[in-house]
Amino acid sequence: MIDMVKAMARLAPEQRKTLLGERLRLFAEASEEERARGMREMMAALVTLPREEQKKLIGTRMQVLLELPDAARNALLGTHLRLMSGMPEEAQVGEVSILNELMEEMPPQMRAVANEKMGGMMTPMLHQFHSRQGKTYDWCGACQISG
Repeated sequence: MIDMVKAMARLAPEQRKTLLGERLRLFAEASEEERARGMREMMAALVTLPREEQKKLIGTRMQVLLELPDAARNALLGTHLRLMSGMPEEAQVGEVSILNELMEEMPPQMRAVANEKMGGMMTPMLHQFHSRQGKTYDWCGACQISG
């Protein structure tokens, strides 16, 4: 799995999106147990990559998730967040840090779509990171409420 994830990170953006999209659609259609097994392997492989390659894959994953039907996106996010809670803290902080960067870098319209489609599940996790940083972000609804 590590070799596959490394190879995927090095692909051109459209190829990476196609390949990762196929993989995520397979996971979404699988049983929860099979989905968790496959996603756990991919998550473990992801943390072995240099940060910039992790960022490429996480950004592509976000693009794919935004295009999936709600049920598939929610199944994948739910499994991912559950699995993340069992990862070492360093891996959790690393991924949340990258997610935060990606949200900051998005054009406002795309950020609004991401918040609409994924915010209910992701905002609490991202906001917890913001709180630890002692920062607030305009795009984070939870920061706006607590700030």
